[in-house]
Amino acid sequence: MKRLLIAFALLLVPATAFCQDFDETNASFGVDHEKIVAEKEMKQALWNYLVETRVPSAVKSRVVVEIDATEKTLLDSDEAGSRVVGVHLPVDVSVNLGLEKAAMADKFARSSAGSPALDADGGFIWTSSLNATGATALRLHFTNFRLPPNTALYLYNDDGQAHGPYTGKGPHGDGDFWSHTVFGEHVWIQVRSESSDTSVLHEATFDITEISHLGARFELAKVAGGDASKADCSGNISCVENAECYDWDILSYARKAVAKITFEDPDDGLSYTCSGGLLNDQNSAHRKPWFLTAHHCLSTESAANSLEAFFQYQSPCGSCSGSYNDSVLGADLWATDNRGDFSLLELSELPSGWALMGWTTANVIDSEGTQLYRISHPKGKPQAFSQHEVVLHSSEKYIHTNIVIGTTEGGSSGSPIFREDGKVVGQNLGVTNDSNRCDASVFDTLDGAFSYYWKSVRPYLGSPSKTNKLHVTNVVAGTKKFPGFPFYWGQATITVVDELGNVVPFADVIGEFSNGLSGTFVGRTSHEGVATILHPALSGIKPNFTFCVTDVDQEYFDTYDSASNTVTCGSR
Repeated sequence: MKRLLIAFALLLVPATAFCQDFDETNASFGVDHEKIVAEKEMKQALWNYLVETRVPSAVKSRVVVEIDATEKTLLDSDEAGSRVVGVHLPVDVSVNLGLEKAAMADKFARSSAGSPALDADGGFIWTSSLNATGATALRLHFTNFRLPPNTALYLYNDDGQAHGPYTGKGPHGDGDFWSHTVFGEHVWIQVRSESSDTSVLHEATFDITEISHLGARFELAKVAGGDASKADCSGNISCVENAECYDWDILSYARKAVAKITFEDPDDGLSYTCSGGLLNDQNSAHRKPWFLTAHHCLSTESAANSLEAFFQYQSPCGSCSGSYNDSVLGADLWATDNRGDFSLLELSELPSGWALMGWTTANVIDSEGTQLYRISHPKGKPQAFSQHEVVLHSSEKYIHTNIVIGTTEGGSSGSPIFREDGKVVGQNLGVTNDSNRCDASVFDTLDGAFSYYWKSVRPYLGSPSKTNKLHVTNVVAGTKKFPGFPFYWGQATITVVDELGNVVPFADVIGEFSNGLSGTFVGRTSHEGVATILHPALSGIKPNFTFCVTDVDQEYFDTYDSASNTVTCGSR
């Protein structure tokens, strides 16, 4: 089980030996109030339309998912950790709208998972519903998702919340994704196609393989409803400070940049919450939604893809009610390392009201007494404020601080910590002593130091005028044989890194097959920096061949430094 508390011996390296040369950038922000109002009106209109067009008989075909006692105990106990907010439960729903349409004339052949109908415009509507008994909210995991043009899937509840459209092969283009969060224990699933042609509808398929049953720790579902009687005001320890009670100018960017995030871990089948914040880069034309959080929170592409970020999740000073402004679904993971405990993501889009925080690589580790500030989501609750004071320590990787105002808790992990000028210098890792988070004399907060891992994120956040180099460290020539087929494919596996040895994701590798196979092919590196290229020529015996890399291209690296290649070709 993942743990927030970090206790270890730190390397004795003189802090004064650290390099003081630094880069930095300022914050930027944008709020389109008309767009925000328009989006809210569109969401309301969408919900109204979905309710009005719902197939009435779908209420009889509800899928019920029950949480068992063991899972409920895990979700509610401290054993799981305060960052765990949900548990995955299996679901077995498989839908082909063509079969649903063809079976409309035979009530005995209809799917028990939903109900089909034709609409007045000659289109086709299919509605189903799912109930996760006792959940505060839920998410659906779709696989094999494929919808033809002019066909879309939507999710909504009975309280005015609606999400969609989900189209094509889903948000990531691979047919596999976790949905937005729907509050409450019940969700309606509705598909609408402009065509009622059975052959077209046969191309509309998807499976729902599991749900995330979000429990009582997912406070957002209760707070965002504005019902103070449902919110748990006492959920945080006494020294947590509501950020809305501090009307300080230095917090203005962080309020719009910091988000509560939830994401899914396929390995342990749990849903987690952490914090993070939007960062600016030195290319003023970008306005890319770079997002900084902690490695111990999120360090895989699958978790990043499942991420949902809730922005401006706040509670008025003195109140238990609250709201969030917007949520963003999905992200790509560009860089991560447990050294410095950072993960840099790119969200799928900017929220409607946003701020990209500035940052600096200036070292604050040995600046004893420097005041630092933070907005975070302790235990996944609304934005909280804390002020910190740097204390001397002997590690270049981490910033050590004592608490001046407020505190952090599980769920604060990943939240940016920033100077009085608003520039980010790191992000929350944990604590070295968890005995009393309200006692500055024993409570030592740890943040990964931006100055330490800067070179790992520089290709993405740095100036476009700087040279960022990449090269090839490994080329392996081999074969691939798929189960059940007697044929072999030629396979080349290529590893790409930058000049610091960091793996480079999402790089296009171009290369040529020769000496037995021929042709030029392109592959893209994974999050692990590895590209796999298959040659489509089938053979009953393992082929011999050579593969050589001719070029490598990645949008944030401007130089393929072939002279630095460890190897360029591989043969078998």
